[in-house]
Amino acid sequence: MSRPTLSLAMIVKDEEDWLAGALESVQGLVDEMVVVDTGSTDATVEIAERHGATVIFHPWHDDFSEARNVALDAVTSDWVLVLDADERLVRDDFPTVRTLIEQPLSDAYNCRIISVAEQAENLTEAQVTRLFRNDPRIRWRHRVHEQLIPSLFENQFTLTKADVRILHHGYVAAMIESRNKVDRNRLMVEKMVAEQPNEPYWPFQMAQTCMQAKEGTEAIKWAKKAMKLVAPRSDMAPLCLVVLGRAYWAAGDLRRASQIFDNGTRDYPDYTDLYYFSGQVALAAGHYATATKDFLKAISLGTPTRYLQTDTGVGTFKPWWQLYLVAMAQADYSRAHAYLILLLARQPLFRKAWTALATLTIDFRPEDVLQTLEQHLSRATIIETLSQWSDLSPAETRMFEAARKAGDAPYGKASDAASVGA
Repeated sequence: MSRPTLSLAMIVKDEEDWLAGALESVQGLVDEMVVVDTGSTDATVEIAERHGATVIFHPWHDDFSEARNVALDAVTSDWVLVLDADERLVRDDFPTVRTLIEQPLSDAYNCRIISVAEQAENLTEAQVTRLFRNDPRIRWRHRVHEQLIPSLFENQFTLTKADVRILHHGYVAAMIESRNKVDRNRLMVEKMVAEQPNEPYWPFQMAQTCMQAKEGTEAIKWAKKAMKLVAPRSDMAPLCLVVLGRAYWAAGDLRRASQIFDNGTRDYPDYTDLYYFSGQVALAAGHYATATKDFLKAISLGTPTRYLQTDTGVGTFKPWWQLYLVAMAQADYSRAHAYLILLLARQPLFRKAWTALATLTIDFRPEDVLQTLEQHLSRATIIETLSQWSDLSPAETRMFEAARKAGDAPYGKASDAASVGA
């Protein structure tokens, strides 16, 4: 039996700064690269051809699915992997991909799209269908926020999760501003609202787009529309509830936001996101006891598993940062110190926590701070994490130098947790 082949399928426009990295991230894994260009005026096409990709030219019609399906029509391999130009497949996951297509457990797989942010607290992760069989019945739907799932389910294909990581770099704040993605998405979502007026998914997406644009009042309008359209016990219902509460929060109506999140926890008592956002609203309102209770509840629930969408870290490291903020607001510095240590044990890449810890312990001996840290983090993790930043404060530098001076032998418990999206 011949070895299954794999094609990369991409759509691009003016991606000269990003495309090479995407193509290089799959070299040695894919057998073919197909790139559909929708009107580049920079060096995108030259870069694609230089990396051995087949380039197809297709005019842009404000429809992502149309362009993506042109790429699917052109691939010739048994399986298809989809990347955007600002994404990178994690090379360590090559063996996993090969196993998934050589010993398939499903017809399609949801991969882990990890959005790399400027700050660790803004890390997000989503499950998105990016690896699937090359079959003419599997095609993209919708102009924007395009999906394969409708065609998969209509044709009774199977879909499962896969531990394949794709790092997404395109939504750091500077990129959002420079590439005008919010405005672009708004126009296409508006078209989908007009084309499918009874589908709650589109006003839900419009509400999220308005919040990205910092238009809280407009976000409330669209979130309310989504709530009116969504079936009460559908998978979309809790997501619409969260976006409505966040829209009120964005508009500054903390009382209404709090009511929505509180009501939501009665209907969805295991949806961690509701408690996390409820805690943030309570903190903003100065209700510290309520905020503490909500954040501790989020930690006890952990990452939700039965919901379509969750913010990365709402059940792991993010509530510890919020608890630190609560403690600082109450001038409880001992508790704030403990919360920072617990946060870093779960997400060492959270830069602001290191800065806060260094500031909070500026009068301590760095060796004492290190000894406390090493009850939760290995010395190697501390050194490796701090060494990646060139702009350490004097207090952070003292902590780093103390760790290096102490040598490589661990002190106390070692708990390496330096993984993206932990």
